[in-house]
Amino acid sequence: TARGSAYSGTKKYDLAIADFTQAISLEPEDAAVYTARGSAYSGTEKYDLAVADYSQAISLEPEDAAVYTARGSVYSGTKKYDLAVADFTQAISLKLEEAAVYTARGSAYSGTKKYDLAIADYSQAIKLDSGYANAYYNRALAYYVTQRTQLAKNDLQFVLEISNEPVLVQYAQRLLARF
Repeated sequence: TARGSAYSGTKKYDLAIADFTQAISLEPEDAAVYTARGSAYSGTEKYDLAVADYSQAISLEPEDAAVYTARGSVYSGTKKYDLAVADFTQAISLKLEEAAVYTARGSAYSGTKKYDLAIADYSQAIKLDSGYANAYYNRALAYYVTQRTQLAKNDLQFVLEISNEPVLVQYAQRLLARF
């Protein structure tokens, strides 16, 4: 599994998948290997296989919040927002109190046009990490869509003050220019 992880780290996902598959044949009850192979499948955009591996990992270790988050991210990326919300909610219920998880669930809620729930999650992410620029930006988008212009402007201005991510700053500037 170490070599598979090294291959994944260098984005040689096909080699990683081969190594993880071999490891699974030797240790079929090792949830971590399914999780690792799921991540490699995700890297190759084989999302159905990634979900299958994450699901197997969950069946072996149902208390692993990180795997729910990983599967939720795949669901969100493939626009299966309701499934994503369910997985992020499960991760949170397993005491995964991280700003990124709340932000991810907020984005899934936005995908289902449940903007008030999205805003609540972005706000919780901000409570957990007041410097998390992505949460402010995503909340600004939700405010913008729901025509809460001043709140959107405030969050975008704050993104410009705190973010050191050039792409995020550029997006915030573009959205601010619409007002």
